[in-house]
Amino acid sequence: MIGTNLDVTVRKQAEKDRLVLGKLESTGILAGGIAHDFNNLLAGMLMNLEMAQSNQSSAQDVSVSLLEAKHAVLAAKVLTQQLITFSRGGAAVRQPADLAALLRESVPLALSGSNVGSEIWLAADLWRVDVDVGQLGQVIRNLVSMRGKRCPAAEWFLSERRTSY
Repeated sequence: MIGTNLDVTVRKQAEKDRLVLGKLESTGILAGGIAHDFNNLLAGMLMNLEMAQSNQSSAQDVSVSLLEAKHAVLAAKVLTQQLITFSRGGAAVRQPADLAALLRESVPLALSGSNVGSEIWLAADLWRVDVDVGQLGQVIRNLVSMRGKRCPAAEWFLSERRTSY
């Protein structure tokens, strides 16, 4: 009978250490993305509040600026709720949502503070979607924000493809 004895303790510990480092790196990337998103929301709030405070603003301009600041505050609240849910290991909260309303709210918020405008044309009969409104709103804001930064002077379009069932 021939046998071998091999101690794999060091190799197993190295594998565990690599896994921990990978998780730490992922957490760092997530935290950086969240900080970036939150900073964008704060910039939108500050810009709209400064516009409302401006001496050159009419009552209607002040009202619009304050409403936009309110939307940014509410988006920051949703982001904070997502962080709390994530920290507790919770799942997304899915509910039926109006996609058109979500797009009309998220796109201008993502573009606030930039020199990029938006026009949104949507079909009147869009179906409601079953989503986590906060997460999908964040995805839309990130897509629009990143696209606006990469092609600030270019026009770009979101197109729709209809399928009949």
